[in-house]
Order: sequence, then C-alpha cells, then structure tokens
Amino acid sequence: MPDTAAQRDAVDSLSRIVRASGRMRHLINDLLAYTTSRNAMIAPVDVRLRDLVRDVTTARADLAATGAAPAPVFTLGRLHDVHADPVLLRQLVDNLINNAVKYTAAGVVPSIGISSERIVGDLVRVDITDNGIGIPAGQHEAIFNNFHRAHRSAGYAGTGLGLAICKRIVERHGGAIVAVDNPGGGTRFAFTLPKAPQSVVHHPVKANVRS
Repeated sequence: MPDTAAQRDAVDSLSRIVRASGRMRHLINDLLAYTTSRNAMIAPVDVRLRDLVRDVTTARADLAATGAAPAPVFTLGRLHDVHADPVLLRQLVDNLINNAVKYTAAGVVPSIGISSERIVGDLVRVDITDNGIGIPAGQHEAIFNNFHRAHRSAGYAGTGLGLAICKRIVERHGGAIVAVDNPGGGTRFAFTLPKAPQSVVHHPVKANVRS
C-alpha cells in the first residue's frame, strides 16, 4: 500500500500520544513516590549501607545490559552502617544514581563514586559523586524544589520531582542534603543520616565495581 500523507500524519499522532502517555506515567509514579516519602510512616532499622548500595548498583547494571548506553562504573569507598528506613533509603540512593547516569554527556561512560564518613553528632555523611554535565550556576539549591528542572532546555526528560523526593527522605530522617560542584567536573551530592548504634565501617573495594 503506497505511503500517504494521511498515513504519515496518523503515525506521527500515534507517536506523540505514546510519548505523552509515557510522560504522564512517569509523573504519576513520581507523585506517588513523593507522597510516600512525605506521608508514609518510616521504620528505621540498622542498615548495612554497603549491601544496599551493591544491590542498587547491580540493578543498575542489569538495566544497562538491556540498552545501548554505556554501563556506569561505580567506585565504592568506605561505607558506614546507618539507621534508616531501608525502603526509603534504597529509593534515595537509586534516585541519586539514576540522576547521575541521566545527566552524563552523550558518549561519556558514567563514573560514580559512593563513600561515607562519620561526622559530629552521631551522623554519617554519604557522598555520591559523578562526572556528569553538572548543575547550572545558581541552581544548586533550587534543584531540590518540586518540579524544578535545571536542564529543561537541553532536552532531558523528567518530572522535576526526583531530587525533591531525595530531600524529603533525608529530612524525614533528621538529615540534610546538598549539591556542590566537583572540582574535576560533575556534581557531588552529600546527605546525612543517623549512624547505626553499632556502626560498622565497610572498607573500600580494591577495584571499581563495573556494572
């Protein structure tokens, strides 16, 4: 059957509907996640942060294996046990890793470092660093606001709720989260959580965790 302008218009319209449906699905999922992070009761327990981080990075590896994008390289430093809700903590780490991978320039292999250290007040500070495109000047605080998208004009998809969810999760545990520039490029997210009462330090792995 010969291709007609009407058929091409129909295909274009269907493609737009599919893309719009996908965006709406992501928005609904993020709204549900934000509502959960804001209102759901939290049940903190002692969490082996290294085990949780390994689970999240392995899942990211499995996801990368199904696509054409380069698989991220993870470097795990010292990771201290924390006292947190494991479900919300997993969502927090997953959101920050996904954010780091998403905002990496095309053709660049995402390189993500995850480590922690004990600080005053029985807190653990967790650092997640990346080699991404960074945050525009003046937006390092605004990125945690609801629906804020720092790179809206650059064509990156998103709802602008991912980092707002991260902030809410951290604050519900009595901590704080900030974003600063990496000296060598990219971004460093740092957040604080209560340390586990019997905190154990899990030392760095000898090599990059490639996923």
